[in-house]
Parts: sequence; structure tokens; C-alpha cells
Amino acid sequence: MYNTVSQNYRSAWKVLRAAFWPLIGISLLAELISMLVGGACVAVPIIAAPIVVALSAALSAIYLKSARRLPFETADLFSAFSSWNTATHVIGGMLWRMLWVFIWGLIPIAGPVIAVIKSYEYAFTPFILMTRPEISATEALKESKKLTFGLKGRMFLAEFIIGIILSAIFIISIVFALIPIIGSLFLLLILALIIVTAAVLPVFSGLVAAFFYENAVNPAAAQAEAQAQAQARAQYYSSRYQQYYQNPQQGQYYQGYQQQWQQPGQPGPIPPTQGGTQVPPTQGGEPIPPTQTAPVQPEPQTVYTAPTPQTVSETVADVPDPYASGQTVMLNGAPPIPPAPPAADASDNAPQGDVPPALQEPPAEE
Repeated sequence: MYNTVSQNYRSAWKVLRAAFWPLIGISLLAELISMLVGGACVAVPIIAAPIVVALSAALSAIYLKSARRLPFETADLFSAFSSWNTATHVIGGMLWRMLWVFIWGLIPIAGPVIAVIKSYEYAFTPFILMTRPEISATEALKESKKLTFGLKGRMFLAEFIIGIILSAIFIISIVFALIPIIGSLFLLLILALIIVTAAVLPVFSGLVAAFFYENAVNPAAAQAEAQAQAQARAQYYSSRYQQYYQNPQQGQYYQGYQQQWQQPGQPGPIPPTQGGTQVPPTQGGEPIPPTQTAPVQPEPQTVYTAPTPQTVSETVADVPDPYASGQTVMLNGAPPIPPAPPAADASDNAPQGDVPPALQEPPAEE
């Protein structure tokens, strides 16, 4: 599966780390210009709105360039004003998008929900306007609707996860800020989080949206990127799993990941020993130098020796026979078994003992 939330998160984070300060700087510059234009033209919004939406579309194009690993410059922020045709094309398409979202929001009861859905449906409009000038402003919305089919839920989830994480962090920080002694430290933490969120979150969200668009336009490249990420994770966890055999203290955490990240057709971790010799782990075909070698000690083994027949007979012979001594024997809680009576004398003149006369045998006739 490709063009997923996790895939675009990883791709956006990779690009953001590679060009952190240029992206943050150009994003802050766009926000600053938008605030200045909005403040200067607050009485005449018809002038401020076209400038703000043009800067927003140009910033989306910069994020798309970063997603495609292309260089960008500060002048790209004003690329929407490069010519009159480009400006009317971009500004008209962005205002047309805003108008339709506003119209959908006017529907009673379900209007706000429909407006949110339509905002994700038209989310690719700035990318289309900036990169495909052959598509008209009105057709850009239809093209965005086709490309976002099946992706609106993922795009919403991508922003929802970020919002939930940030909300949880802020709530926990506010709760700890109420503590009298250490509350001031958490107030500073809240202030730092606000600054970092305002600077980084728009860039990260823009990169995620750019990767959604890029993967929707080029599905083959998206599949290749997804497979490359899966193989990179498998190789990383496999190498850590192999390192467990040389340094158990560092590698034992990764021992359970081998089965999870092993891809079909990929070689698994090498066994700890081959032919009695320990094999060093490798990563990308190169051996990993051990940081701390732990000696491999054999585990103790218990050898079981079966008793000989003589030992068994002697053991059985040593068990006393309770019947030989006339003792009462208990078998698993059952009533006691009385001792066996003495054998009767076979002689004709044997005394009858205490047998009743009725049961005594008559004397034999002579």
C-alpha cells in the first residue's frame, strides 16, 4: 500500500531535516508578508485577498519542489506574480476554490461538515494551478476532485493526528503549570511549544500535502518509495538484530523486530555461529565493527542417565511390604484394608476355634 499517512510523514520529515532552515525561513517570510498586507489593507480586503492567496499558492509550489528534491529560491515565493496571465490564472483559481467552499458551507445543518469535506477535495488546487498552466482555473477544482478520490480520509487523518498530539502536549503542560513551585518552568515550555508549532507545523503540513499530491500524480514513484522505505526499515532492524549476537546489551531491544520487518525475498539475520565460528553482522554488505565484544559462553546442559535393571531391582527390593508386618494399608483415602487372615490348617484334627457350632463341620463318620 502506498500514499499512506505514515509514508508521507516519513518523507516529509526527511525533506524537512535536509532543508530545515531554508524551508522555515521562507515559510516565516510568507507569513510575515501576508500579515503586513492584511494589516495594511484591512479596510480594503479586496486588495489583500488576491495577494495572500497568490503567496499561499506559491508557497505550496515550493513545498512541491522540495518533495521532488528540486532546489528553490526566495524568488519562487513571488512566482505567482511573474506575469499577468500567471497572476490571473492562480489568483482566479484560488478565489474560485474559496467561493465554492463558502457556498457549500451555507447548506443548513450539514453545511460545515460538507465544507470541510470539500476543502480536502479541493486541496490539490494550488499545486495544479502552479505546475499545470494548461488547466483552467475552473477545471483545476475538477482535477483536484479526481486526484483526491480515496485520499480525503487519509489527508484528514494526517492533520488530525498532529492536532491530537499537540493538544495533548499543551493540556499536560497547562496542568503542570498550575503547580506552585515548578509552574513557571512549564509556562516557559508552553511558550516554546507555541513558537515551535507556529514555525514548524505549517511547513510539515505543507510537505505532507505536497507528498500526497506527488504520490497521487505519480503512483509508480510512490510505490517505489514505499518499497524503498520498507526495505530500509527491514535492513535497519535486521542489522540491529544481528548486532545482538556481538553486543547483547545494545541489541536485545531489537530482537523482537526481525519477524516484523522481514520482507519477502530479503535475507534474514545471519546465525550467531557457523561451523563453531562466530560470524560478524553486516550492513549493506560491509561488516559492522563491534563496539563491545561479549564472550559467547555455552549454556550448561543436564545429562540424564537411565537407571540400570540392577538399580531398579535393588530400589524395589528396598521398599517394605506392609502386608508382611500385618499393618493397616491406606490406598488414596479408601477404607483400610484389614490384614490377611492366617491360612487354615488342613489337618482334620485342627481346632475350630471360635467358630459358632452351627457353622462347625460335623465329625467324619468312622
